[in-house]
Amino acid sequence: MKFNNRKVRYVEDYATACIHFLAPQANCREAIDLMARHRIRHLPVVTNGKIVGVISQRDLNLLTQLKDSEEYTVGDLMTPLPYIVQNYEKLENVVHEMNQRGVGCAIVQNALGELTGIFTSTDAVNLLDKELSKNISQPFIKEVREWLSKRLHL
Repeated sequence: MKFNNRKVRYVEDYATACIHFLAPQANCREAIDLMARHRIRHLPVVTNGKIVGVISQRDLNLLTQLKDSEEYTVGDLMTPLPYIVQNYEKLENVVHEMNQRGVGCAIVQNALGELTGIFTSTDAVNLLDKELSKNISQPFIKEVREWLSKRLHL
């Protein structure tokens, strides 16, 4: 899809600020509760300020299949080496790479390697919805106005 407005879009402008994250030692129950409470599906995993992984709702769904599921930590189920991008990356490149890798999120960091946000597939769908409604609704509204004008002799 080509956006009408061809300005350069950066991932930091569309990412969700990352205020929730966990350490690898955290219990998976804590991750489940945090995700449910804040209605999110991905959590960065951080050790000493460094991003070491990401845990998703899908990862945590595996717990139902495991014996002694209460004994597992976030580090046991997380995806190590997640897709990490710099905050100045072009949004179109990030979305393309997420699609190519088949991942649901990109962890966003600044030049110092500090966690600043997360860009998820939900963020991408929300942006697409916004762009599509802009691109589709204006011509449709014009067409409806013309039709009404002809029918009502305005």
